[in-house]
Amino acid sequence: MPIQQIDESGFSRNYGLLADLMKDQSVICVVNHAYSHQIEDGEEVYRKVATTRYNSSFLYRYALSSPGITYISAKSENEFCNYCLDLDLSFVVPLSETEGN
Repeated sequence: MPIQQIDESGFSRNYGLLADLMKDQSVICVVNHAYSHQIEDGEEVYRKVATTRYNSSFLYRYALSSPGITYISAKSENEFCNYCLDLDLSFVVPLSETEGN
């Protein structure tokens, strides 16, 4: 069986912080991704890497995607944070945010 898990030690699930960070930079995230194929139990869940995108001039300001798939497209910070919770999203806190802590 291939190894599909990602070591998330040092990652955060503070979605309010993520929403603030993504207004200044793209942030590396990890999400649950259900993958259906020919297995008896229905589907497997893998952790996949994605990045944030924020654009204040778009209706859907908050986005999270990886090549070929958009996981989140949200109009508000609250909506974005709820989607993050649903995806069991975790993210890498940039070093600039952890220095001095």
